[in-house]
Amino acid sequence: MRKLLVALLLISVPVMLISADRAPGSYSIGAFGGLGMPMGPKDFKDSFKKAIGFGGEFKYNMNETTSLAVSFSYVPLKLDVDKLTGDLGTMKAAAADLKITGGNLNVSPISVNLIKYFSPPEASAGIYATLGGAYYMMKFTDMKISSTYSFGGQTQTFEETAKGESENDFGLNGGLGVEFKAGETVNIFVEGKYHYIFTKNDATDGESNKAGDKMQYLSVFGGIRLGLSR
Repeated sequence: MRKLLVALLLISVPVMLISADRAPGSYSIGAFGGLGMPMGPKDFKDSFKKAIGFGGEFKYNMNETTSLAVSFSYVPLKLDVDKLTGDLGTMKAAAADLKITGGNLNVSPISVNLIKYFSPPEASAGIYATLGGAYYMMKFTDMKISSTYSFGGQTQTFEETAKGESENDFGLNGGLGVEFKAGETVNIFVEGKYHYIFTKNDATDGESNKAGDKMQYLSVFGGIRLGLSR
């Protein structure tokens, strides 16, 4: 995460530090990390675990209460192998050694959000709302399945690899955050956002997916914002 912050600083030079009080026309850069949690649909929520993600942000202060933020985050959701093998039931019982590796889902959204503060810039802490759209880049990694079965006293091992696929879709996200002053130029923030992705319809009957079938996850990130100005 420190390397990410250094890279953002280098992109913004030459700069000078300014107050973190959201002066109109000023901007800030930030870095953050936290949790990504699958929320829906049920198959998606049950198949993947919570994950630690991270990202970076550029925020332009349009006025003292409204800002525009562009951010990139990376959330590597791991396949819940224990849950999956438990659901396989009979296959797991018949196999002497059933192993599943890979099959993870990496989600990388580029998001543009409008931020509305409910507190004056001189406040030491304040709540804000955020709403925006994002381009979600999703990559399923290769999944390898190996199992050993016994037939008539003979043991056979089977292996199969399912190639990973990529899918890129647009979506919406929104949530709430709280920001604390940590010095003249630095703010610390905690932000929760709900992500709703317009994933493609895989049905073959010509009907569109129901709203609840779209991929959804919750991100709870904490980080810092450093006030800058040219």
